[in-house]
Amino acid sequence: MAKQRIKEVFTKLKLIETKMLLAIRYPNKMEEKYKDLTVKINQYKNELTFDGLGKDIQAAKLDMYEMMNSFASMVCRDVPLQSLGMYELKQVKEYIVKNLKQRNVPAIWDVDNDELIICSASQGNLDNSVQLIRGAVKENRVALSKASRSIVNTDEWDNMTQDTQARYPGRAMITVTDMSAVVITTTDDVEQYVLATVKLFLRSKSKSRNRSFFD
Repeated sequence: MAKQRIKEVFTKLKLIETKMLLAIRYPNKMEEKYKDLTVKINQYKNELTFDGLGKDIQAAKLDMYEMMNSFASMVCRDVPLQSLGMYELKQVKEYIVKNLKQRNVPAIWDVDNDELIICSASQGNLDNSVQLIRGAVKENRVALSKASRSIVNTDEWDNMTQDTQARYPGRAMITVTDMSAVVITTTDDVEQYVLATVKLFLRSKSKSRNRSFFD
């Protein structure tokens, strides 16, 4: 008599835990370990689906809790709001995931209540995970002088910022806050280029206006 297969949908995990299980390839590991078991993770529904023999499902769930006991996390509360927003953009997510995979670092992140939560597969990998994820998004401020404040209200400024942001879709954001500073938020690989572009534009236009004033 064939052993009866059962299907169980498990929904008792926090979303960040579900994402972490996906990052460490939990379904693949369980299917390799238990040949008659199928494990699927749907992070959008925050659920795991087990399909197989009852004993294998129970064993896989025990393995899951053992793995989760090794998880380590850190809450970053000092991340500026504009940077937090970038962590949720598709292009930035793809960029960070690529970097993590290249360095073989199993880690994920989430934004919740204006905080950046970083989760690693183990305490030993946490520092490296935080360094890679937290360091992937950079925010710089360029103070506006009295002379340069009028520049950021021109069509030339709008064209420059639009062109620069279009060059790196989703990975460069240039905004002006209360006319006191330009806030530049980027992924770390384009930080210096975007920062230099903004500074050069402001410097060149300020000099041009000063020459016009004295002509």
